[in-house]
Amino acid sequence: MLAAVAALVLTACSSLLTDYRAEAERLEKEISAMPGVQSVDVAYVSDFFLGDHYFRLGAHLPDATEPQISDVINRIKELLRNFGGLRDRSIELVVGDRARVGTTKYFEVAPFLDAIRNVRQYTASVPDGGIFWDVRPTPAISVSDGKTSTAEPLAAIRAMIGATTAAHVSIETTEHGQWSVDLPLSAEREAELRRQLSEIPLATMMVVIEDSYVSELSVRNRVPSTFDPDLAYDQLADTVKKLGPTTDHPLRLRWTWLFFYTDGKANEGFVHAAGCDYSIPTVFDDALSGPALTVQRRMRDEFDTCQ
Repeated sequence: MLAAVAALVLTACSSLLTDYRAEAERLEKEISAMPGVQSVDVAYVSDFFLGDHYFRLGAHLPDATEPQISDVINRIKELLRNFGGLRDRSIELVVGDRARVGTTKYFEVAPFLDAIRNVRQYTASVPDGGIFWDVRPTPAISVSDGKTSTAEPLAAIRAMIGATTAAHVSIETTEHGQWSVDLPLSAEREAELRRQLSEIPLATMMVVIEDSYVSELSVRNRVPSTFDPDLAYDQLADTVKKLGPTTDHPLRLRWTWLFFYTDGKANEGFVHAAGCDYSIPTVFDDALSGPALTVQRRMRDEFDTCQ
């Protein structure tokens, strides 16, 4: 019986024990030789006992023409059939000096070419920062190392995809913080949110916008100073009031104070304004300084909906 069970296990796992070395070498050699391709890197793991089964492909073709890229994508797609046992797949193409396109599941020619046109258009219109377009039904677009504010990249992306197209956009700038935005977000509503944020007394570090509302916000004091609990409370309370969260659109507000510590304890805090979700704690009470814990308790007493 043990022998029969072992035979069944080996039969069931045979596809997971496949050695893909020859296929990987063939793919890398063929794609590397195609017009417009500067380099290709293929990595894979197929280990049943460790539970690792993935395929990774990266190709550099920053100067390739669109027909050349189309040929490369079609050939990669054909050769991927030989890696049927590797369900966890990642494809990334460098298609410009600051432009990349990738996917983990939706490797189809037409969406890839659309994304490539978009990232090349973006880098042509925005003078700095890189862009990565993750191809999926709702694309995930990441912009990094931008030297402008977050407004210019967001406007450029909206102009590319249209005012009503859904996308998740993450923007990280070198000096103006980070924005994570679920589009569509109208230019008018964006302007209103920027006005509200400009009026709060604290500096913004991370802004998350969902359903056209600020759903998460990380702030800090603008000038380094010792932690004054009364001043901190007043400024944080003013921030909540200016953004006006509601039970339909609550606000996760996190804060950090410069200076960061008092007697070895952190000067920070968190409140779910107009909500009551602390299921995944981001700030632990025993890590806070006495004044910071007082501010957090005051903020929660006034602004969350917990009983």
